[in-house]
Amino acid sequence: KANGEAEYGNPNINEIIKTLKEEFELGLLDGSDKENRQYAKLMITKCGSLEVAIKVIKVAALDDYWGDKIASVKKLYYHMAEIVQKAKGKKDNVLVIR
Repeated sequence: KANGEAEYGNPNINEIIKTLKEEFELGLLDGSDKENRQYAKLMITKCGSLEVAIKVIKVAALDDYWGDKIASVKKLYYHMAEIVQKAKGKKDNVLVIR
């Protein structure tokens, strides 16, 4: 990190958690750190890449319904299919979930 602080854990998982907090404007996530990290790993695997997982977070954060309903990686993970399905109806959709 730029401020000289060591970064612990998997950088991709850290990025998911950081992006989720930023996009949903959350200070803390619901659930334990361990649980959020486990679901971040599952999310990257299911999405096929960190980049697609981050797109899912951004799409969910902008969504009228989901924008104020997500407060953990676990909740986002379990609603990913619905969020992506809803986004698919929009012409600017860039998501492909396996």
